[in-house]
Amino acid sequence: MSMFEKIKKFLSLQDIDEEMEEESGGEESSAQRTQPKPRATIISLPSAKKQEIMIQEPLNFADAQEVADNLKVKKSIIINLRRTDKDMAKRIVDFLSGISYALDGHIQKVSENIFLFTPSNIDISIPLKKEIELGEEPLFGNK
Repeated sequence: MSMFEKIKKFLSLQDIDEEMEEESGGEESSAQRTQPKPRATIISLPSAKKQEIMIQEPLNFADAQEVADNLKVKKSIIINLRRTDKDMAKRIVDFLSGISYALDGHIQKVSENIFLFTPSNIDISIPLKKEIELGEEPLFGNK
C-alpha cells in the first residue's frame, strides 16, 4: 500500500484492523475494500444536572403556594417556620405535605419548625441510630 493510500485511509477514519488484514495478504475483493466498515454508535451520557436546595420562610398561605410551585418543578426546599404563627405553620406543613405526597416527594423534619421537602428523584436518608440518639422519632415511617 502506498504512502498516499495510507494517509487517505487515516483521514477517512477507516479501521486499522482492515489495513493490517490487507498487508498480511488477506483475500478480499475490491468491492469489500472500498466499502467502509460500519462504525460503532456513539451515545453521549446525560450530564448530571446541578441540584439546588432552596431555603424559604413562608409567613402566610400565599408564600406556601410559592413553595408548592417550586416543589412541582422538582426543587428541594427547606422551610423555616420559626417566625410563622403556630396555627399558620401547621396549615402550611399540612398543605406542603399533601403536595409532596401527590408528587411522590419526601419530607423530613430537620429541627423544630424546620422541614426539608424533596422531589421524588431525591431520597432523604437518616440512619435510625442518629434518630434514637437525638431522642426524636422520624416524621414519617417506622416508630
